[in-house]
Amino acid sequence: MDENFTQAALRHVRDARLLEQEKRIENADQLYGLAAECAIKSTLPPNSSDTHIKDLWGKSRNHPTTDPKLAAVLKGDGTVKKYNPFNDWEISQRYCCNGYLSFDSMDKHKKATEKIMFAIGITGVRQK
Repeated sequence: MDENFTQAALRHVRDARLLEQEKRIENADQLYGLAAECAIKSTLPPNSSDTHIKDLWGKSRNHPTTDPKLAAVLKGDGTVKKYNPFNDWEISQRYCCNGYLSFDSMDKHKKATEKIMFAIGITGVRQK
């Protein structure tokens, strides 16, 4: 299988936005997390990471090959020592019940994902 993390990030964001419009917060949140993960992985050497966004955020923050604009997003504004808006995001939350996640939590993940994608120049939506 050929991996294309940039296309995957765009696809996940597009689908997350559709789910968010339908108030399907739990699934939208999962896709925002996967989009952020794919966006970061698009900047890494092949086969360099198999972790999810929660761990990938911290590992990439100070990695020497991380793009400076991305590193700035990952470090945050400096007010929180170990800034990671995905600390509360787990891949296992895909099994949670409806209403488990708040809109605010999903929105935090959405905004972080958008910052990552902007920093590394991933823009647009998937073409039909």
